[in-house]
Amino acid sequence: MNASNNLVVVPVKSNDPGYSNIIDRFQGQVGKREIVRSEKTQNADVASQNKLQAKLTSDNAQWYYVDNYMGETELIEYPDNINLIIEKAYCNKDKEVRFQYDGGTEYAINFNNMTEHPTVDKTDITTVIRRVKTKESTFEHPAELPVKSNDPEYFSVLDGLHGQVGKREIVKLERIQNKMLYQQYVAKKKMLESQNPKGTQNERELWHAIRAKVVSSINSLGFNRSYCVELATKNGEGVDFAVDAGCCASDTYCKPDSQGHKRMYLCKVLTGEYTVGQRGMRVPPAKPGQLSHILYDSVVNDISNPLYFTIFNDTQCYPAYLITFK
Repeated sequence: MNASNNLVVVPVKSNDPGYSNIIDRFQGQVGKREIVRSEKTQNADVASQNKLQAKLTSDNAQWYYVDNYMGETELIEYPDNINLIIEKAYCNKDKEVRFQYDGGTEYAINFNNMTEHPTVDKTDITTVIRRVKTKESTFEHPAELPVKSNDPEYFSVLDGLHGQVGKREIVKLERIQNKMLYQQYVAKKKMLESQNPKGTQNERELWHAIRAKVVSSINSLGFNRSYCVELATKNGEGVDFAVDAGCCASDTYCKPDSQGHKRMYLCKVLTGEYTVGQRGMRVPPAKPGQLSHILYDSVVNDISNPLYFTIFNDTQCYPAYLITFK
């Protein structure tokens, strides 16, 4: 299927949900007009990506409702598309989420008491359950776990640092464990692996220096791009990660605190397919020969010899280790 065949224009009927909302907004701004027709565009690639995202979410976390029929209890899985809506709201810490089955009855889930009911009948209550399937992430709450100096992973991480910046005094090494961030990262990784050509190096271990005041935010919420005001970004308005720790270990990027302590993350980063970036870029450019929404996964300063990668999607990086050193 070529790109030109992926775009579908679908008429929106006057009695369809959302028709009045769209037309009312339009006429409220341009005045009363005769509506010849209202259409929405659907892109096959976008639809397939949404379907894939829903499937990946179900692979990591599945929501169920409890069905009690004739004295027997059964757990019924929500469909992937509904499961995605519920999981997003849950991860956003919303108190409630609403959804419909194929445009039919609207239901609401209350996350405080983990119950579901039709919005038209709050007495018709059933219990909902969330089960996490990601075996790799057994940690429930964000945590910074000290790595002991006699642990094999201690040497694995620090040998890389010392080899690139020289011998430093290590104050502490911590493993960052954040279930929500990790699940989002795993889902994004699977998506890149399914979309990019076979053999693409989608994941790399890269370095990111940071100031002490934003460490708690990163450990809890990840690398929010609003922190980029702290960095000398040349590739665009994303988050920079260095190939060599020596590129970001200087006081310019890795500012010491009042005790002279510096902090640097060793991160897992989904760089995928990349191209050259430029200052002011807010998203990666589109891949050649593709539809305008099919973008590169990251950008670099130099294609043949990249010193650092810039990503624009916060789910493409995970803060694996935090090193505090002098």
